[in-house]
Amino acid sequence: MKTYLKTLFFCFFPFGVYALETYPATPNLAFGFHPYGSAKFGMQYYEYTEPKLMSISGPMYNISGLFGVKLNPLLKMDVQIYYSQDIGQNIYNGSTQDFSTKEVVPLSLKSADYYLGGVGKVAFILGDGIEEEWVSFYTGLGYRYLNNNIQNPPNQIVTYRREQTYWYMPFGVDASMWLNKNIKIKINAELRALLVGKNITHFTDLGWDNDAHFTQKNGSGSRLSLGAEFFITKKQAITLEAFFDYWGIKKSNIKNITNQGKSVGSFIEPENNTKVFGVQIGYFF
Repeated sequence: MKTYLKTLFFCFFPFGVYALETYPATPNLAFGFHPYGSAKFGMQYYEYTEPKLMSISGPMYNISGLFGVKLNPLLKMDVQIYYSQDIGQNIYNGSTQDFSTKEVVPLSLKSADYYLGGVGKVAFILGDGIEEEWVSFYTGLGYRYLNNNIQNPPNQIVTYRREQTYWYMPFGVDASMWLNKNIKIKINAELRALLVGKNITHFTDLGWDNDAHFTQKNGSGSRLSLGAEFFITKKQAITLEAFFDYWGIKKSNIKNITNQGKSVGSFIEPENNTKVFGVQIGYFF
């Protein structure tokens, strides 16, 4: 974490100095309604891992949209929604266990996966008037839903579906700087504090008596992105962006599961992490 924070400091320090040196002495703080937004599409590589137990990974596409309002030169609010789905190439690598013999058999199957979410943010801005932003600091409330559906092999039922929900608070900083009159570079760094995570493991898919509803209270996430805006008019631009997205979640509480009225055992949702590398192209207005 210390290394991560040092890296962020050295990345954003030049932007902060530039913003403070050129910040107007008496900005006009009158409230108004100045809308902005974006739409993006991209490709990414997704990897979900439960260390020493299993993994799901593969290429996915993503789409996202953002709409916001700048209230004055210091304050803005926006809402972003996103969706990502596999393209038929996600692979589950894990195992299956015979609970009577305790035999563990390696298993590799296709997995149909998607996730979606949204985040609302409020940001404090350093810039030059309504139209020019240099650095902004934001927080808000975010939601993420994930669905993993591992595909059973022919004539067998050995897998089950998983649903995962996170509620979290983001704390981030955006910075931008003109390369020339038409191109602006942008960098974003965000830390996410998990408020609560909920997991539903569908053991009824195996014919057992009940699904497991787990709660995860400890974890965090982060996101880094670097991109450029190529302006086609004063307020419209084509955007290109590369990003890295990460979640690290600690293990859940314990649940007892039964099959035909008899206990199968006590289960937890293990410690897990998610890594996503991707690129996006979009339109900003």
